Amino acid sequence: MSQTSAIPVPAVAQPAREKRWFFRGMAVAAALTVFVGFARTYYLKDVFAGPPLTPLQHLHGFVFTAWILFFLVQTWLVASQRTPLHRRLGVAGGVLAVLMVVVGVAASMAMVPEPQFSDASRSDTGSSLAISTRIRLSSIRSGCVEEVQATRCGPRMSPTACSITR
Repeated sequence: MSQTSAIPVPAVAQPAREKRWFFRGMAVAAALTVFVGFARTYYLKDVFAGPPLTPLQHLHGFVFTAWILFFLVQTWLVASQRTPLHRRLGVAGGVLAVLMVVVGVAASMAMVPEPQFSDASRSDTGSSLAISTRIRLSSIRSGCVEEVQATRCGPRMSPTACSITR
């Protein structure tokens, strides 16, 4: 006569396993969404005969792709219960996040066209107007909720009178 013994499984084991697969699946879905969304203009640009990219656009694509891959790896590490390695890599994630902000702002600023001024309006305050206009346009393009308005600075106004108001 053979006996079979059942090993009791705690009630929390199944939901925890399902959660691990959920987060893994969401990380893969995010990576696939990014790939599909940017395939024509970045990842498969040569296949689709996309326009040439500037070095800054390549850097932006590289850094943001690294972020998505980092997210995928970190999610997989936690789901695999390898949290010590996940925590050690977290420092690199902080560095990557700062790099993303810097490169993202630079890339969005580069996409805003330079304002054209006549020779009569060129002055020191004209450059502050150009900067404030670029800040306003990049804020609108990046989807900021509050509108940033730049005050108009004339050639006779002092640089301190030129400011950005919200």
